[in-house]
Amino acid sequence: MDKALDKEALENLTMEQILDRVRGQVKRLLDRGASAPDVTYALAFVATELGLLCSNDQAGVVAVVLKGVSKASSDYASSMDDKGNNEQPPEKVPDGATIH
Repeated sequence: MDKALDKEALENLTMEQILDRVRGQVKRLLDRGASAPDVTYALAFVATELGLLCSNDQAGVVAVVLKGVSKASSDYASSMDDKGNNEQPPEKVPDGATIH
């Protein structure tokens, strides 16, 4: 934990600040040679573990974890659209056409 932050500052972190701090930790792990799949697994595991430790509502915990997955996926898709990297869906094949 950053020693320069006092308890009050930590209690008032915004979601963006929390995400930035976690991203920083992820970057450090990757820089030290951890694999992206291992870090991804660990983050999902710890997120679920934390939720289960703090709540008796297992379904609610899974819903929160999946909400994060959904938001990250949506943000990623939007960023790809903004960059023009989106693939166009295939054209509709006419009825009765034979595909070779």
